Amino acid sequence: QTADVMADTMPCIGPETVNMQENLQTVRLTRQYLGSGVVGLDLAGNEYAVSICAKDSGGPYDYELTNRLIALAKKHGLPYTVDIFPFYGSDVGAAWHAGVDCKGALIGSGVCASHGMERTHIKGLEATLKLMYLYLCGEE
Repeated sequence: QTADVMADTMPCIGPETVNMQENLQTVRLTRQYLGSGVVGLDLAGNEYAVSICAKDSGGPYDYELTNRLIALAKKHGLPYTVDIFPFYGSDVGAAWHAGVDCKGALIGSGVCASHGMERTHIKGLEATLKLMYLYLCGEE
């Protein structure tokens, strides 16, 4: 079966998809958002901001550390979003699974079209670097 949709990206269809009709419905729904930034249901991503991840496929990140990063971003007027990435895993998650006992958090510049022709904006990179700097310098 072929879709009546031509696009430069392929939507990620999760394992909960039951049949081809549902796949095609997702493709048609996604088509209306092409070119408008991050595409996906329930995503807050913004390529102009720093993304602070609260949880990924490995579970939640450290609550206090994540909230400290959010507070720093707010206090210093950095553009940010708080995201959940249910199909993503980080290096700190891998460390936890290997038995390392440490606090962990995840930040990065927001991207458009992850795992494709990825792009971000210089403002997103700047916000990420400023948040890293503030955290590393012990800013409260």
